[in-house]
Amino acid sequence: MKKNYLIIYLIPLVLAMSAYAQDSSTDGNEVAAAAWGEKKNNSSGVPGKECQAYMDNKGLSFQSVNKKGEMDYYFVGTGSIQAPVGNINFANSVQNGSAKAMNDAKAQFSKLLATEVISETVSTLVDKISSGVPPETLLSEQEVTQGKSYEELSSVEKMKLLIHQQLDKLIDQSTKEGVAAENLQAEELANKIDEISGQETFQQTIVAKSTAEMRGVLVKYAHYTADASKGNNSYVCVVAKWNPGYARVVDAIVTGDYDLLEDKRPKPSPAIPDPNTFEGFSQLLGSFGTYYFINENGELELWSFAQSAVGGNNIQAKRAAIGRAELKARNQISEFIYTSVDLKEKSSDYEATTNFVNEASDYYGESEYNARLETASKSNM
Repeated sequence: MKKNYLIIYLIPLVLAMSAYAQDSSTDGNEVAAAAWGEKKNNSSGVPGKECQAYMDNKGLSFQSVNKKGEMDYYFVGTGSIQAPVGNINFANSVQNGSAKAMNDAKAQFSKLLATEVISETVSTLVDKISSGVPPETLLSEQEVTQGKSYEELSSVEKMKLLIHQQLDKLIDQSTKEGVAAENLQAEELANKIDEISGQETFQQTIVAKSTAEMRGVLVKYAHYTADASKGNNSYVCVVAKWNPGYARVVDAIVTGDYDLLEDKRPKPSPAIPDPNTFEGFSQLLGSFGTYYFINENGELELWSFAQSAVGGNNIQAKRAAIGRAELKARNQISEFIYTSVDLKEKSSDYEATTNFVNEASDYYGESEYNARLETASKSNM
């Protein structure tokens, strides 16, 4: 290569507008395509459907062997755009949604690299058969005396009567009322249990942990779906790509040994979309993440696109928006160089079927899913 230095383009895009329709190609030395659409165009309503359709149209599979004999990996990630369309914070929310989508794609990659799954399942089956009348237990004071006079009681029966009387004096009224209530509840529960002939339960808890360190994950396509009809119903999906060649680019950046990129053919640097045209503005609005290029001079270029909303029509607000977008653009370069991903998922299911003596049955079920994704990056620029 002719030059052994790195050129980084930070392209902070400051926007406060919303959705436009645009479609472009990712072939050649270009920024990844970005498309805008409305939610009604996705008949299935499944986030990420548009990105999957993009892969299908391009003939891309999640894992394939490229011309160099190395593996190409594609992952679809999704993220919600929480701010409503037209809100002053919509541009920031678009940027945040894009970051969430990219992290989701990396999480899918981490699952492929290493996943630890812990599962615990408990099943119970109870069947009850009874017949006849259960015997009564003689415990009460009336049952002790059984209609006898005091003089007719035996010494043992008098002792039982004394114990009942002394205990009754020592126990306060609130406790007695509480006991009566508990006895009533217990009796009601016992009556319900008597009506049950059997019960089957199933409980399963699954915990999956994925931890991975990755470098060189790029955005190949992004689709933004804006729904202006109902609050925060918008989302973004991305198609992220990784192969060993992208890792070599990062290795060259970190080590300064750009001979690692000798197999990369130089191409003209792509043109930055013109924000003064409808097509260019739409492309910039959807551009997100970091891209690398080998220009015609053999120089490695890293481009990072980020956007931010302007909070007001004054110089301070504009400077803050530019600073926020630039900081996020630098962060995306840092994440391209190195990202640590820690994903923990937990799924729990419980269901119970209760059968009653009158041949009726009752079903109860509950299901819960929790996911926590943490990413971290650190690099010197």
